[in-house]
Amino acid sequence: ADGTTFSRIIGSGTVGAGGDLLVTTFIVPEIPGGAYTIRVETFGAVGESRTGTFTITPQIELGDTSGFVGDEVLIEDGTGFAANSDITIYFINEEVGTAETDANGSFTDAVFIVPESYNGSHTVKVQDNVGNYDTASFSTKQSIAITPVTGSSADEVTVSGTGFKARKAITITFGDLAVATSPPSVTTDDYGSFSAVFLVPVIVNGIYKAEAYDGTNKASVNFTVMAGATIGQTRGHVGSEITVSGTGFIVGAKVTIRYDGEEIATTTPDSNGSFSATFEAPPS
Repeated sequence: ADGTTFSRIIGSGTVGAGGDLLVTTFIVPEIPGGAYTIRVETFGAVGESRTGTFTITPQIELGDTSGFVGDEVLIEDGTGFAANSDITIYFINEEVGTAETDANGSFTDAVFIVPESYNGSHTVKVQDNVGNYDTASFSTKQSIAITPVTGSSADEVTVSGTGFKARKAITITFGDLAVATSPPSVTTDDYGSFSAVFLVPVIVNGIYKAEAYDGTNKASVNFTVMAGATIGQTRGHVGSEITVSGTGFIVGAKVTIRYDGEEIATTTPDSNGSFSATFEAPPS
């Protein structure tokens, strides 16, 4: 019933010998939120009835209860809201999405993007335009990204993180090595985010993990160190000394330097995969 007009049969039961209604149950129908009158009546020559009030409150269900900043989260369904109402989705107190209920006060498949937020549980609130609302919990997890994802020793890379503890010092390592960063002291902001720059250390080529740690939470991302070489000078005359330096090569392997395709020098990388070789520019 909608409060005054009784319009829907939702269940039935049996009256006992003493006139008492034996225990019965019914399924709450899908209708807009609010207070409704439930009427129980007997059938027969002498009908009797009793009424009571039942209040339908909003209810939402999240598809995921944890994730990362930037994730798309699905609110699979919501019921018990006002009919044909705009609804607003809040993450903590920030508006992150909207949807609209149908004639039954329900909606499905509303989405929002997880905003910057510190590590831990946060409140997702869905509210209609007359003030009815329900809440659910969502936990933000830590993650980091690195740009670029490949490079050579001494290349500059940027590492950024989200979902860490707020206002916490961050330790950044590359492989098993601590790296110097810019700024020298990296601290998360009020939302648990940070950004820093460091130089790829002189190291043998391969895949390494860059890791960020706030004292409790860790996150890592892979970075591929490639072989790289530089030349000391790019102009000169025949007989000029030319120095070639390299990093990221295989330790102990033979490195061959060619000039116009002809072998002109060889060397062996050190324990860090680095080398330096000097030769004279041949007639050319």
